[in-house]
Amino acid sequence: MQESQRLGEILRVLSKYGLTVLKNKLQKQVVLTDSQVLQLFTDLGPTFIKFGQFLSTRPDLVDERFITVLRNLQDNVPAVSFTVCKKFIEETFAVNYFANFKEIDPRPIASASIAQVYFGILKSGEKVVLKIKRPDIEETIKTDLEVIKKYLLPQLRALGFISHFDLTKIFNLFEIKLKEELDFLNELQNLKIFHRALKNYEDLIIPKAFKELSGRNVLVMEYVDGNLLKNFLEQKVYYPTLGEKLIHNFCRLLFWERIFHADPHPGNIIFTKNKKLCFLDLGAVGFVDPSTVEILAELFIYLCEKNLNGVINLIFRLGQYRGEIDEFTFYQEMYKLLELVSEVGKGEVLAGKLILDIIKISIKYGINLPVNLVYIGKAALTLESTAISLGTRFNFFEIAKKYGEEALIKTTLNTLAPSDIALNLYRHLEIKGKLPLLFFSILKKFDEGTFQVIFRHAGLEIFIKALDRTSMRITFGLIISSLLIASGLIVAADGRLLQTLGTATYILSILAAGYLIYLIFKSGKWH
Repeated sequence: MQESQRLGEILRVLSKYGLTVLKNKLQKQVVLTDSQVLQLFTDLGPTFIKFGQFLSTRPDLVDERFITVLRNLQDNVPAVSFTVCKKFIEETFAVNYFANFKEIDPRPIASASIAQVYFGILKSGEKVVLKIKRPDIEETIKTDLEVIKKYLLPQLRALGFISHFDLTKIFNLFEIKLKEELDFLNELQNLKIFHRALKNYEDLIIPKAFKELSGRNVLVMEYVDGNLLKNFLEQKVYYPTLGEKLIHNFCRLLFWERIFHADPHPGNIIFTKNKKLCFLDLGAVGFVDPSTVEILAELFIYLCEKNLNGVINLIFRLGQYRGEIDEFTFYQEMYKLLELVSEVGKGEVLAGKLILDIIKISIKYGINLPVNLVYIGKAALTLESTAISLGTRFNFFEIAKKYGEEALIKTTLNTLAPSDIALNLYRHLEIKGKLPLLFFSILKKFDEGTFQVIFRHAGLEIFIKALDRTSMRITFGLIISSLLIASGLIVAADGRLLQTLGTATYILSILAAGYLIYLIFKSGKWH
């Protein structure tokens, strides 16, 4: 479809909801209700649905009222026939691709805007699911993205729920994430990373991927039999230990493996027949570096202690500032927020919501925090809500603190290990190429008993000379004093010779003392 044709379609949809473009500005004649906002994004098509879903993950960008609305955007669209999908895969993958399957049910298990999911059985007898990209979706999204960037992006603020942030930057981030989602090789890579991370986990699994049968447009995974947590919530199933498993596994993955599922809603989690949790849809995952893990651990410790200064210092360490900060009112708002920490675990106040509120207050005062913290807060909030609906009672901060402290201890112990000390030294020295030879030389001298450590004071020469000069003057003064005392005693003694000698010595002592006083005054250091 041409850009002009697509723009015309979008403008017609906007006009249905009282939105028109006049002089390149989006004019809003009416205030849209929640349901109208929801229907507007749905009518505009898959790209806008995805954009709405993306905005719903960013409470730091969108007004809270609309977050709830946009979360209800459904990605369900009418299915494309399996014949069309089959032809698309054969054209892009291999003509004999489907010869690998014994059977494929042509009725989709799920149909979303980007892909459709089918149940199949391999020649080997293994049950699988095939996630097949919709044949026309990539071209549709490409056109939509260009139209939005060229004609509509500056006008979106007229909808009234996007904050003062740079819309171009927000949209660019959305575009990157959407293109990643369109390439199923990214999800395949995420599956491999999670498989490695979960090899020692007994109660948490993810589907095995079939790499040789997967590509940009199709992803084949093992079929996991079980019940979606979404069904548990709809049937109001009471299962507290299941909710506890959810929270503990999230914290273990976050602090120990440094990964997390960024969209763990109940429709993306299966409880298997052998009582294991299985995460689905790993297109949206998050990765955290070791330094961020340490900061998160500190954050949860400070929150548990209601340590206001600790939390604010972390925010200043993490954040990027826009202009001057009104520190007094910032402290006041953060203080009020931290008073709610005591209510976490009682069912009313959720830890994930508090994390997101910390981010929102920080942004209000011109402090931008890392996006990953937003995704972690949102994931925590989603899992908390699910666990509470299952009847679990817990304090998320206390659980996170426990795993965070263990991660900090592990990190500290690792840095004390000899191998890690040597590795860190190696990384920080510029003489990396000479280091093995240097170590060998040192060890050899130790072995031969010829190792020597030579200390040399740099920059102390002037001080030492001054000290020598002072000590000499003190010594000279003591000698003069001794001579004065001695000559006085001699003059007082009987005998002409002794009195003459004493008088001569006394005169010499007076002259020497005078000379010493002259030197002291000359140096300028008499005071």
